[in-house]
Amino acid sequence: MSTLADALLSAPERRALERFARELERELGNSLRGAWLYGSRARGERTGPESDVDLLVITDRARRRDRVQEMLDQAADAEGANRFFFSIQVYDLDWLAERRGVEAFFVKEVDRDRIVLAGDPEGLPGARAPAPELQPGEMRPRTKELLEEARERIDFARLGVGADVGTPVVSIAYYAALDAARAALSEEDRHTRSHKGTWGLFRETFVVTGRFDARLHAAAHAVQKKREYADYAPVRYTPEEARNIVETCERFVAAVEAMLGVEPE
Repeated sequence: MSTLADALLSAPERRALERFARELERELGNSLRGAWLYGSRARGERTGPESDVDLLVITDRARRRDRVQEMLDQAADAEGANRFFFSIQVYDLDWLAERRGVEAFFVKEVDRDRIVLAGDPEGLPGARAPAPELQPGEMRPRTKELLEEARERIDFARLGVGADVGTPVVSIAYYAALDAARAALSEEDRHTRSHKGTWGLFRETFVVTGRFDARLHAAAHAVQKKREYADYAPVRYTPEEARNIVETCERFVAAVEAMLGVEPE
């Protein structure tokens, strides 16, 4: 089994994760069921600036996500790592049981890539879930979930634009489009591990086959670079620039919904 020494991490990032794991075990005690590094960094692959340090934490009962996030931020700051490169998901056993029964792709991905930070090396998430049973014409649960997340992000980004917020809404709008792209692929039972892979597979699956507008796909994909500038570079967008980006992403989300047969609200 791989260890942190095998992961693609800077020295400060590695120390931050070690500190974070110690603090998790100290504060959560027996409530902590496990913490894992997964994704491209765990595989030793960094595909670009968008390759975050992906973490999953599971507890035996509901815990305040904000506190776990605070512990991670403190560990990153203490070790001189950039806290914004860490992306953490905190869930409980009920969530894991539901995820296994609804759609196993995510927990299978964690199982495949994971490096154990805390907990039993052979324990959770242990994804041995059957494929969901769908009725003819029924949408996959994961597809519904991603579409809901995309719509929520777009609505939130629009609120930001309405308040004349610039740079912060660019990232929110981009992730809305990415969620929509992943939703469309989910409905085809196709999945990728990276942002780049998602946009490429979407093009192959829907644009090349004539099911989706090539120009709209290209415009939404182009927001990926703008999102990287917004999150990682000293680039600032005016409210008007942000508005145009949000509108592009909103058109993309709406077009995906239409392609999948979702009735507009």
